[in-house]
Amino acid sequence: MSELIEEFEVFASTTLDDISARLEVLVAIEQLPNGLVSDVLIILDELISNLFKYGGGKRLEVKLYKSADVLEVRCKDDGAPFNPLMTQRPDLEVPMEDRAIGGLGLELVLAMTDSQNYHYDGNCNHLTLTLSLS
Repeated sequence: MSELIEEFEVFASTTLDDISARLEVLVAIEQLPNGLVSDVLIILDELISNLFKYGGGKRLEVKLYKSADVLEVRCKDDGAPFNPLMTQRPDLEVPMEDRAIGGLGLELVLAMTDSQNYHYDGNCNHLTLTLSLS
């Protein structure tokens, strides 16, 4: 069973330092392994960037859940409907100079996480990502 260990909202004025400080508190109280902080920051940075630059959203709600062996990152945003799991994946075999711009950030998020789930409830996008704690 998963336990909620942190929740916060992100707005355009929120900095990565703000988020990092919250994650460091979780490390200090032994709720989050130090080695996952940079992974979570990279993932959230990409999701935040996409939401504010392309999705027209104004708010991202983040909830972190922890079980014995998994960290679950649940994100809910008010942007335009967008399923990042259905985007065309970049062809990494094509030389960089021939590749279309974009898509590598989401590719990185998918590569860094063990599982992903998306749904749109008619008002908000919901994305759940899991990372192994082992």
